[in-house]
Amino acid sequence: MAIRPVVTVYQDLASVTVTPTEPDLNCLVVGPANWIQDYFAPGTSNYEDKANIEVATYGAFQASPTASLPTGPAVISIAEPPNNAPGALLNTDSVTIYFDAGRVRVASGVKGTTSASTPNTLTTSETPTATTFATPGPGYVQPGDVLTITDGTYTIARTVMTVVSNTELLLTSDVTGGSYAPGSNQAWAIERPFIDTAISDSFVTVNGNAVSIAGGVTIPVTAAGASQGNCLVTYATVYEQYTALRQDLQEFNTVESVTDITTNIGRIDGRNPLAVGLFVALQNTTSIVQYVAVLSDDLIGHTGVRDLINSRTDVYAIVPLTQDTDIFAMWNTDCVGLAQPDETTGQPQKFRVCIGNGELVTTSTLIQPSTTGTTLQATGTAPAQVTQVTLTGVASLLTNGVIPGDILTVTVTSAAGTIALGNYPIAAVISASELQVNVASPFAGAGTVNITAEIFHADGVTVRIASAALTGVVTAAAPNLYLILQDPSGTFVSSGLEAGDIVQIPVNPNATITAESVLTNFVVASVLSNQRLQIVNNGQDSSTTENELPHGAVRTGGSLITQGSINYQVIRNLSKDQQVTNLVAVAQSFNSSRQILTWPDKCDVAGVTNGTGQPGYYLSCAVGGMTAGLPAQQGFTFLGIAGVAQIYDSNTYFTDTQLTNLSNGGWYVFVQQTPQALPYTIHQLTTDPATLESGEYSVVKNFDFVSLFFVDILQDFLGTYNVTPDTLTLLTAALNTGGNLLLLRSVAKIGAPLLSFTVTSVVVSPTSADRVLIYCAIGLPNPLNVIELHLVA
Repeated sequence: MAIRPVVTVYQDLASVTVTPTEPDLNCLVVGPANWIQDYFAPGTSNYEDKANIEVATYGAFQASPTASLPTGPAVISIAEPPNNAPGALLNTDSVTIYFDAGRVRVASGVKGTTSASTPNTLTTSETPTATTFATPGPGYVQPGDVLTITDGTYTIARTVMTVVSNTELLLTSDVTGGSYAPGSNQAWAIERPFIDTAISDSFVTVNGNAVSIAGGVTIPVTAAGASQGNCLVTYATVYEQYTALRQDLQEFNTVESVTDITTNIGRIDGRNPLAVGLFVALQNTTSIVQYVAVLSDDLIGHTGVRDLINSRTDVYAIVPLTQDTDIFAMWNTDCVGLAQPDETTGQPQKFRVCIGNGELVTTSTLIQPSTTGTTLQATGTAPAQVTQVTLTGVASLLTNGVIPGDILTVTVTSAAGTIALGNYPIAAVISASELQVNVASPFAGAGTVNITAEIFHADGVTVRIASAALTGVVTAAAPNLYLILQDPSGTFVSSGLEAGDIVQIPVNPNATITAESVLTNFVVASVLSNQRLQIVNNGQDSSTTENELPHGAVRTGGSLITQGSINYQVIRNLSKDQQVTNLVAVAQSFNSSRQILTWPDKCDVAGVTNGTGQPGYYLSCAVGGMTAGLPAQQGFTFLGIAGVAQIYDSNTYFTDTQLTNLSNGGWYVFVQQTPQALPYTIHQLTTDPATLESGEYSVVKNFDFVSLFFVDILQDFLGTYNVTPDTLTLLTAALNTGGNLLLLRSVAKIGAPLLSFTVTSVVVSPTSADRVLIYCAIGLPNPLNVIELHLVA
């Protein structure tokens, strides 16, 4: 076919133009987000969320003095925290119940007298105990207190104007003029108004999101400089302060300002770790910061986040807000696995690092918790003084809850009158009728005539055992001290126990040892055998200190100790050198260029409510922020961080040699020259410090940056190009163009991400026709760590 003569031009390019996207080494903060509802704004007396957290009223306002006060384990039941975030789970330890606009009963009786002739006067003639209206202490009344009094049908309330005497009060208003009929032998009570009072946790039970408040609530009352003991609350408005773990922030998101944090996550408060972590990270970056909240603050919660972000290509520095090494291990394994080429399925690689934080361990456990301990007496250790008392004729010391610190009062009545022999703090309860006191007992060694005893709570007001005539009393020196711990399955010698080690036993010795157990410490004096050891002799138990191994009754009261099933463990206090060795072992257990562990374990976060004494993982947030905001080739050694006001357990705790050993062992160690100076790291190391390439964090992240940069260039060729000589030429040209771009991207002091770049080979794989093998020689910048100066004179 003939065509018209024409000149045809084909515009072929010798190379492709590449405009690679610069990879972002983004910071992802992962941790718990807590919804916070406070009664007071922290550190102030100003109300914060009070208007939103009212839940109920307790008792009845100005009820009859004969009316029953609230009793039972669940007078008030709160099914769900007030004003809670959607689905948030209540943090059990965070609950504080406040009573406000309340009344507390400071005195009461049934012998009140009012009269129409003196209508603003109340007098009493209470027996057997007289009233003490004018005497500071229990029963003290002051102007402004409220009298409630009943004639049997009607109850009235009047305010106290003047306290005339221990038995007489003047009121601001007359009692006459209504249905109430003045008279004698009328039941009465004095109530004192109170506001803004947190009640004891002992009256509060938390089960999931539900909270129960028991009856019989008491609060400590003080007036005229003297304690009035714990007095019963008769009425109050009830508020629930709490924090709750949010369940509505489990989607991947970003923040770029403080406003974003407060709007999306909540208050920047030490009780809200995710908000604080983002706050610190933002102060150390010029970029956005990513976040995901965990559903639970544990390995399961973090594993859920791992799965959520698995396919994302824009995540780099992951900062878990925890000090749990099991969680770090999960993240590190994931980071290492994603960075490996997948030759089986072709899953795209992802380059990530995990930035964690450590926890200071000052003890090591030599004997794991055992349940088969028995305590024995050591011969020849009996105190010489009279301290043991056997009481016959009083109620059971056990069932009445007598505990160390209570007061034994003993009196003797003689023909000459009543003689009070004294008050004796109780050091230990041995059985239902035997106890030991702090000091030598001065009354007769034995007797059955005219002796009475009474036992009070340490407050001096609450009666444990009412006054009773004794049918027998015996006093004696305490027996030998309980200083020997025996365990038939013990391994005290073979486990290397020595003097100075610590035996730990729960306050209730028959209770299982848990992380929450309150433990009593006893110092080992000598190891007698594999099955027996002896503790240091600090003398007999006292009302405030447990010096002997547990025996007799549990010091919290109510039951006898079962020997043969005493729970205990043995620990050793570590020296600081041993602490460093322990920490280095933790870092080397990872030995990974993709795992960074920052130190120290505690810090103060600047400008944050409740920001003092926070975990050290906020230092990791600063490192994550710098990773995202500074050039990839930027080294962080000696570079000050923002957002952290003070650090602990670093250069003011360890010596310089110990810190050096810690750093060389794979810890990213921060120090601070003064409390006002910025913290900085002495060496930006990963947990694999064996080589510059694996140990220097700037080299690791820069290599990742360069890798991502070239991946972005080559990604455009996949699938749309065939393997041809032209394609190989274009690949070479594209890589050279990208390399030149990085070589020119120089920054003062730190240079460019690449020092050199050469494509050395681009060939088709001999084993797979659809695969191209490319080899590039690159030069990565290394940090300047050592300057060797030789001065030759």
